Amino acid sequence: MRVHLAYDHATFALGSELATALQGRDDVSVIAHAPDFIDEGDDYPAFTLNAARAVVADQDRGTDALGILLGSSPVGVAIAANKVEGVRAVLGHDPALLRSARRIDDCNAVVIDHRCDGVDAAAALIAVESLMTQRFDKNPDDVRRIVQVMEFETSGTIAGWQVGYTEAVLDSARTTAGTTRALLYRACGDPSVLAVEPVPAPHPGPGQVRVAVKAVGLNPIDVKFRSGLYPPQDEAFPRGTAQDFAGTVDEVGPDAHYTDGRPCTVGDRVLGWTDSQGAAASDLVVPATNLARKPDNLSWDVAGALQTAALTAQASIDVLGIGEHDVVLVSAAGGGVGLLYSQLALASGAVVIGTAGNDNLEFLSSLGIIAVPYGPGLADRVKAVSPEPLTAVQDNHGREAVLAGLELGVPPERIVAIADHAAVAELGLSSPGRYLRSAATLERIANAAAAGKLGIPVQTFPFEQAREAYERLETGHGRGKIALRV
Repeated sequence: MRVHLAYDHATFALGSELATALQGRDDVSVIAHAPDFIDEGDDYPAFTLNAARAVVADQDRGTDALGILLGSSPVGVAIAANKVEGVRAVLGHDPALLRSARRIDDCNAVVIDHRCDGVDAAAALIAVESLMTQRFDKNPDDVRRIVQVMEFETSGTIAGWQVGYTEAVLDSARTTAGTTRALLYRACGDPSVLAVEPVPAPHPGPGQVRVAVKAVGLNPIDVKFRSGLYPPQDEAFPRGTAQDFAGTVDEVGPDAHYTDGRPCTVGDRVLGWTDSQGAAASDLVVPATNLARKPDNLSWDVAGALQTAALTAQASIDVLGIGEHDVVLVSAAGGGVGLLYSQLALASGAVVIGTAGNDNLEFLSSLGIIAVPYGPGLADRVKAVSPEPLTAVQDNHGREAVLAGLELGVPPERIVAIADHAAVAELGLSSPGRYLRSAATLERIANAAAAGKLGIPVQTFPFEQAREAYERLETGHGRGKIALRV
């Protein structure tokens, strides 16, 4: 058995003694996630989380593993450990309790409370051995309950149980005082103008629902509105930002139905868009037809970030009818639109050559994309790796890929540009334009992402760190999408 042992400055002596005792056993290998010396400034969460994740990683590989977790706050250590998907940590040192935890609940980590009377290295070792020698009895009822907990960890719900409704009730309670929160700005400018402010809680009218927002996706168009580059949709300040979101329906107006005619109900998990900037808020009122149902096993972060990138990618593919006979050059293939476009094009049978910075080349290759670095000489690099002549270009960033495509003989009408609007008019390129957003298309793509057929990394920031999130977006060198967790 492999034991992952975590301890901090407050439990350094006990942890070191346990490590020495366990290392003397032939049937145990010990990996310490701990400081090399006593430092009263260290904190237990990092040690705890590293050990907990290592236990799960070992078990996923078929290695028998156990976590032994110590720290200045045993309750805090247990809370931290149980944040790791797949960890079932029990707090205690009584051997009978621990054997029961292992036998019934398949606990794979123990948090030993060093502050209890009589808990020394010998007592801690007895506690650990009680877990090591007991096995999970795999009673069908116990297995079913553990699977339900695991299902909730990954999807936020349990099939056949009204967990989602309880969540909607809790979300709704936040608005009973009549106010909610929104990310606003009172003058155009850089991200420093953004602030989270209280606003009146909205309520839906006919054909509308209110959504308790869980995640908000950020897009470059948000920056163009906030900076003043695009004319405002509403001249008045303060103004909201963002259009993509995911959350739980917590209030339904009269005659509110999805586009397929099904009625909206409280507790529905959804993703969608606002018709104007303002999705970055705790609660939104939107037309029900702007919503797609969120698959249970799609994370909130991906669901919130999906809409603009997914629908823009699909609209761009549809403009040229990309399919199995195409070889497509995709610029900024590591970004939100680029990643989804590339994967949708690959699924259609096309060959995809994607440009990216050096940090993203290996990642793109792992998806089946022929990855090339951007920069001077792009046309030569594309020609060198392309199995057949290019038939199309999808430009998501600027003119470099457009010029490379033209140099390689791609007709202007087979080049789609979504970023350089001047090039569309100047060079006669194609564009998806103001495409009609479709909830049905969004739901189809969301289901594909949930099934593992499409992948998009999402970097998530807390709502209160929206400025930092937009600063990261504006560097233009990230991978995938950025979202706010509300």
